[in-house]
Amino acid sequence: MSNPTPTGKFEVRILDMGQGDCNLIRCPSGEIVMIDCGTTRKGGDGIGVEGFKVRKFLGKRGVVDFLILTHADSDHYSRVRAALKGRRIEQVLHSDAIRSYSRARTSEWLFNEDISCERVLVNRREPGSREVTSGTFADGVAWSVDILASDKFDEEEIKPKVGAKPTQQPTIATKDRNACSIVTLLSIEGGDSVLFCGDATAETERFLRGESKRIGGLHTLLAPHHGSDSSSSKDFVKVTAPKRLIVSAGRTNSYCLPRLSVIKRYTTLNQVAPHVVLGYVPRDKQGVSKKARAQFEFADNFVSDRDIRMTAVDGDISFEIGPPA
Repeated sequence: MSNPTPTGKFEVRILDMGQGDCNLIRCPSGEIVMIDCGTTRKGGDGIGVEGFKVRKFLGKRGVVDFLILTHADSDHYSRVRAALKGRRIEQVLHSDAIRSYSRARTSEWLFNEDISCERVLVNRREPGSREVTSGTFADGVAWSVDILASDKFDEEEIKPKVGAKPTQQPTIATKDRNACSIVTLLSIEGGDSVLFCGDATAETERFLRGESKRIGGLHTLLAPHHGSDSSSSKDFVKVTAPKRLIVSAGRTNSYCLPRLSVIKRYTTLNQVAPHVVLGYVPRDKQGVSKKARAQFEFADNFVSDRDIRMTAVDGDISFEIGPPA
């Protein structure tokens, strides 16, 4: 049985995975929601220091009530098996067929452990949202964790086949995986909310704008796709208007993420930033190949009206949110 959090609030931790993602949520009820756990770091298939941090967060109970695998890019799941081996997982929610999560023998592990797995569809053909868990605070204020988007919206063929074995389920083309990424919303009735976007693309963001009442004025936004310019469209930034932006990206990643141009979309350039930030300047604009490794540009004079954090600078990022005062 899960135990309520000591503070009665949500505890959220964004782990520094280098170039990767791992988000941990301890709900007021004590339930644990884990969103991804992967990295491109050397030895990314092993437990690594990140895996031990996951185990420490789980504590003596050692149970993950809900494991959300946003999509089948290995930098989002490569450490899952090592970090959770020997721990109980109540349910896995995923976008692509389980066999697509093949890195580090993850799919084999899920099959052998006979863990309950559900492929989630929330899109134009399957509108609405998929509740992960919900409850109320001590004062009666409701809270919930919901999936707002999952799977590419115009591919009928990726729908799960009824009665088919997991190994026979259709998979998503590699190039489409980001557009299929699961997007998860933590929300409090009449209060704050946090949006976890995985590698969602601008296409997903267009779909999400239909949920403007739920995602407007966010407390915290996990930048889609590590701050890539394929996401964080101007309209999405305007709708979400986050008070705090968190970017999960590696200090020396070869993808040139986050892009400084993307970070600037989240600012209005009218106040001094409360936190020094940094971002990648695309070297290709300086006549260097796009594949060349870019260098961080420290923006000491960067100005913003939002709190912008990056795991490459801040390491693990933790915060709590509770009912409105």
